[in-house]
Amino acid sequence: MGGVTFSGGECLLQVDFVTDVMKKAKAEGLHTAVDTCGYVPWENIEKTLAFCDLYLYDIKCIDPKTHKEYTGVDNSLIIQNIKRLSDAKKDIWVRVPVIPGFNNTEDEMNKISDLVLTLPSVKQVTLMPYHSLGSDKYKTLGLEYTYDTSLEIKDSELEKFKKIFISKNIKLN
Repeated sequence: MGGVTFSGGECLLQVDFVTDVMKKAKAEGLHTAVDTCGYVPWENIEKTLAFCDLYLYDIKCIDPKTHKEYTGVDNSLIIQNIKRLSDAKKDIWVRVPVIPGFNNTEDEMNKISDLVLTLPSVKQVTLMPYHSLGSDKYKTLGLEYTYDTSLEIKDSELEKFKKIFISKNIKLN
């Protein structure tokens, strides 16, 4: 049988709805997953624990100042929540959007991989190279897309970052 993934801007901001649908999906024998950036109160995540099989968890960077500069929020809650999720022994797939000028450094990838090493529930890591596919959505909504769409992650750069994780015996997808 199949499964269902809850995603969106941040699906856990509608945690009561997500939990209700998840309960029903589990009752039908479906696999459930939550795609989250982790920037929600722990109580929201906690409500889903009994019904969620897998958390797809974005980690953008480790440095709180850099995180705040680029995303608008400090990442201490995000880091705290992934640690609690791992302590709850829930399966986690960490996803790292690799973004030019933001986190595409060996130092940052080492910091992210070091965090992953402290989280026994992380089953794999996916490095996702930046793309500008969302820029058209901004235009449609009449918003300005402020990130440089000409920037890209070269395959050789991504391979270099993958080697950091592999050298630490972290499974990549």
